[in-house]
Amino acid sequence: MPPETTADRAAPMALLGQRAHTVVLLPAWVSRLNKAEWDVRPVSLSVVRRMVIQYHYAAGGSKTAVACFGLFRAAEVKQFGAKCYGVTWWIPPTRDAAAATYPGNPNGVLALSRMAIHPDAPRNAASFLLMRSVKQLEARWECLVTYADQWQGHTGAIYRAANWQYIGLTDPEWVYVNTQGRMMGRKRGDHTFRHQQMLDMGFIAKGPYSKHKFVYIRENKRSKEIECAMITLPLFAPVAGEELCSSIR
Repeated sequence: MPPETTADRAAPMALLGQRAHTVVLLPAWVSRLNKAEWDVRPVSLSVVRRMVIQYHYAAGGSKTAVACFGLFRAAEVKQFGAKCYGVTWWIPPTRDAAAATYPGNPNGVLALSRMAIHPDAPRNAASFLLMRSVKQLEARWECLVTYADQWQGHTGAIYRAANWQYIGLTDPEWVYVNTQGRMMGRKRGDHTFRHQQMLDMGFIAKGPYSKHKFVYIRENKRSKEIECAMITLPLFAPVAGEELCSSIR
């Protein structure tokens, strides 16, 4: 570990902790991620779920997953109980969402449902985890999609940095959270609850809000055009905490 300098103490990097958005000031050298010192490996859904409950504003997600990946220090990854510093959680979107995103092959669409990063991870850990996760997905997933939530103030800086294509804003929708703050969708299996039904079940409605939609067409796969309007994303200022989480409808 390099010694802390006066410059480090004078210009610390702000790192957000958990969902409370507590600001912790760290020396500048902590923010640098050395790729040779980190690794991304497949992990179980239970590992991902624990990370999401602790460090993602949604505090939960789907009951299933197509793929899950975790971020580890390379020197520790093979050790029993190695600390996980971040996770990605991948599921297929709904049939309608897949067809609207990639009409040429809806069955080839996979969604990044959740991404959560431990507060101790380097600042650019999210981008590293995202890109390494994408490389490990099965070849049949030609098109990847994810969303950045406006209700959390997110603009999708992580996805832009990783060369995902910005599609535009989704139609505004209500966001529902329970009394413990866990975000829940209206769809349960084959049934979709109405707005009033969600309220009757005790959920709190926030919004409605739109989401920034991003798509990534994987290289060396069959060439298809996405039939949607491509919109140039304005240059937003970075939003505090944006690199700590991502969510989908």
